[in-house]
Amino acid sequence: MQLICTKLSTHQLGTALGMWLQGFLLTFYHYNPNGITNEALVGIGNMGIYIPAVLCGVSIIFILRYSLTEEKMNRLQKMKQESNSGREIDV
Repeated sequence: MQLICTKLSTHQLGTALGMWLQGFLLTFYHYNPNGITNEALVGIGNMGIYIPAVLCGVSIIFILRYSLTEEKMNRLQKMKQESNSGREIDV
């Protein structure tokens, strides 16, 4: 039950931060829903292109640094099976 609450809290935190960042950036680029300016259009374009590209680059760095060997994979699968069966996990 604690694991589910942790996942839910993390999801909610990520959603809240993402929504805050969108609102902040729209304000930064002077977005007005009644009249969209060129500056706001450029900002919306930046939000859809450059920010995801930077975040993708950061995630690629972490992926490349994570070494997953056959032994580690087998150990993770065993831990998952033990967790699903309700047994105590030996880390």
